[in-house]
Amino acid sequence: MLAHDSVETSWENHGYVQVVDAEGTELARADMVQHNRHYSNRVEACKELCATVLQKLDGAAAAAVA
Repeated sequence: MLAHDSVETSWENHGYVQVVDAEGTELARADMVQHNRHYSNRVEACKELCATVLQKLDGAAAAAVA
């Protein structure tokens, strides 16, 4: 699910991306991925975010089978 957080933050503290599961439990978060200062690092930050999500989902799937 994609959702927009309309809470206004400061110029210094904005740009986070959060991935949650169907129950709303946070799977991964990158605090400054959309901030202009980190624009050149966005691809690597998104890869790390995805890797964290996949790791948690794989762990949950393994636990469900065990």
